[in-house]
Amino acid sequence: MVKPARTDGFTLLELLVVLAIVALMTAIAAPRFAAALPGAELDSGARKLAAGLREARSLAVSTNRAVPFTLRGGANLYTIGRGGESRQLPGKLAITLVTGRREISGANQGSIRFFPDGSSTGGRIELKGAGGKRSIEVDWLTGRIRLGE
Repeated sequence: MVKPARTDGFTLLELLVVLAIVALMTAIAAPRFAAALPGAELDSGARKLAAGLREARSLAVSTNRAVPFTLRGGANLYTIGRGGESRQLPGKLAITLVTGRREISGANQGSIRFFPDGSSTGGRIELKGAGGKRSIEVDWLTGRIRLGE
């Protein structure tokens, strides 16, 4: 008795057609993902700065001492506390610090100080990038940090 031929599996032609379709879909979708990156970089930088500000405020309250949050906008670096480690922000962002005159220490460089009661010297940090603009507001009375558009 003769066994019928097996038809399990895929032919080479079928596999090549599927690979061509996947390659075409990837080529169409890739530019859309690349266009979203500048906005993601801006959002990431804004979230990092807001987290650093919140960390400085928490440190001031927990240690019962004033803690400066120092920003060097031209270098995209910030430092929490005196002698703290500098932290780098992602990407090419234009950063502007708006704060009290006494807190400015150079061109686009200055501090927002947080006090043991949670209050601060207040200010605003503006970020501009390929994905638009973001701002971070620090309320002087409460020390509250708000991330805005």
